Amino acid sequence: AENGTSKIMKGVRWYEVDHPSVVRRKATSWLSHCVPDGYDYNCELNQDTGSSYAIRISPTSAKQQGANNNDNNNRVSNYHLIGHDLRSPPSSLFTTLTHLEHGYNRSIPTLFVLECVVMYLPNDASWELLRCLADSVKVPHGKEESRADDPFAAVVLYDPIPCHDRFGSLMIENLSRAGITSRKGRNTGTFTANNDDSNGTSSQSQQQQQLSLEKTRTLSDQLAKLTGCGFDIAAGCDMNDAYNHGVIPASDARRASRCEMLDELEEFTLLMRHYCLAIGVASYGRSKRGGGRSDDGKAGSSEGECVGLRLCEVGEDSAMGFKKGRCTVVHGK
Repeated sequence: AENGTSKIMKGVRWYEVDHPSVVRRKATSWLSHCVPDGYDYNCELNQDTGSSYAIRISPTSAKQQGANNNDNNNRVSNYHLIGHDLRSPPSSLFTTLTHLEHGYNRSIPTLFVLECVVMYLPNDASWELLRCLADSVKVPHGKEESRADDPFAAVVLYDPIPCHDRFGSLMIENLSRAGITSRKGRNTGTFTANNDDSNGTSSQSQQQQQLSLEKTRTLSDQLAKLTGCGFDIAAGCDMNDAYNHGVIPASDARRASRCEMLDELEEFTLLMRHYCLAIGVASYGRSKRGGGRSDDGKAGSSEGECVGLRLCEVGEDSAMGFKKGRCTVVHGK
């Protein structure tokens, strides 16, 4: 099993996207201190972008052997640091990703992981980003035969869901005190709208200041947003159900519970119910299931459908561990 996993991992290309200033520190300072003994660390700045790096971590012996054999395989990087401000147009992100130095290929299955990221984006910017991720696999990439047999793009979101209760209101109030969210529509400088007209347009500008967190308050909002952005199917649950009912293996939950003893389990449960795990999958050229909502339906089981849609299956065969009655599935139109 380990050998099989190792072979799969060798075929995976990893891209980490962060603010350019953070990426620069990671590439030039932080990561070099994380390399274990017997390995060499090398980062190459992409001169065309000025804010992205190709990272190579390889055994010292392999480096010497590659030099002796003039082996070009050791020059191939599977890990890339991409500097990008997510408030900027996502088209510029994909321009960097598809640069020859980084080699992102839209035609192969791709998983985007966004961990407490979308919540901080202006709401309009969050929609634009998610639309671009859903469309990435649907954009033709050269000749049709050059595409993978089953290409798809999947996004995994871990975000808070304030809901409409007092606890959720306190979450937003705390962020407001820190100057992160708007307070009663005030401009906090989180996002600057290109609008210099002061004749009746201030309310529109202020509304654009609202973050995704303030506009996407429930799990249903999250799933509707994913399908509204072009994902064929979306599934998710709150983190309390993820922790206690299948998504997180029981062995991992027990290990986590031993790390720190909790005497306020009610508070922990309340907090977990205000975070969610949501998955959206977009396929290319595959049949789509009909619209509607289901708590226990299956996805991706029909002949000819994209295998990536199985990430949103619910039940005993769920790849993610989604359980019936503990998960919501929404199909795109």
